[in-house]
Amino acid sequence: MLAATRPHSGALNQYVYGVHSVLSAICFRQRIIHKLYIKSDLSEEKGSHEILSNWKKRIENAASEAEIPVVQTSNAHLSKMVNGRPHQGFVLEASQIPVKAINRRTVFDLFDTKSLGLQNPSTNMVNRHVRPLILLIDHLTDVMNFGSIIRSAVFFGASALLFSPPPCVGPSPLISKLSVGALECLPLYRLTDVPHDLKLLSSAGFLLVGTAGNTGCEALNRSPVPTWLLTGDQIGVQDGINPKPLILALGSESRGLSEEVLRACHLQLRIVGSQESIVYPNDDRDSLPSSLNVAVAAGILLYQLTYLRHGPDATKSCFYFQ
Repeated sequence: MLAATRPHSGALNQYVYGVHSVLSAICFRQRIIHKLYIKSDLSEEKGSHEILSNWKKRIENAASEAEIPVVQTSNAHLSKMVNGRPHQGFVLEASQIPVKAINRRTVFDLFDTKSLGLQNPSTNMVNRHVRPLILLIDHLTDVMNFGSIIRSAVFFGASALLFSPPPCVGPSPLISKLSVGALECLPLYRLTDVPHDLKLLSSAGFLLVGTAGNTGCEALNRSPVPTWLLTGDQIGVQDGINPKPLILALGSESRGLSEEVLRACHLQLRIVGSQESIVYPNDDRDSLPSSLNVAVAAGILLYQLTYLRHGPDATKSCFYFQ
């Protein structure tokens, strides 16, 4: 039975909105999808853009193939469903996106990057070329950064996303929109007992790489490695073809990674800025930014890790349509 025809409970439903999020949710089908709502006069609007018209055709075709009921409705109704957020004329009524816990079974699944790239082989419309790299988000509370990080992670072929217990932000329709739909194609896992879960992942063979500032974690008496000194053997490059599965951990801008995550990491990295390589005559460095935005740092680290671990293969597209 297809997802669109399953019985559902309204209390557990969410409204996914925006062209990218809606199309991704339909194509990857992690959610149980109930209905697709489309603005009734979308194609008749003054100044209706050809690009939006093309998106409408793609979404309608995907919904038809998945046998998802389509309802034409007013802009006011759509806006009410999403609390006034910009929806571009498309809203999907669906279940919450599934989030799994870390246990021996799911750790085994995380090693199978092929299955992670194709969550539902019988129904997916899009395959995703993934790499043995998983992102761990620790104590991040900024939704804008979270969305941007997920977008970069999918672009570079990350196979899954882990996130720490509250107050770390979790998946939501807003995050899906901010990530331009990238959230919909990533398997999601929530850490419940952080030290235990990370020990389980480490014992299974994952290389845990954390991020740190200039000093790292003083309690660990370990200095972080500048990214420009990073070599392939430090990040799991074994035979040049199959790098060791790696988890990249990113923390919040205010506190960085928690000590329990840092303690579990096999390696700490830091991105060196100009303040560390330039002598300021008046020593007025306090007026300059002392750190990178975490989403920007994520993009830099994902690029460097991908390049060092995969070389020429890093240029391969992460998506292909069936």
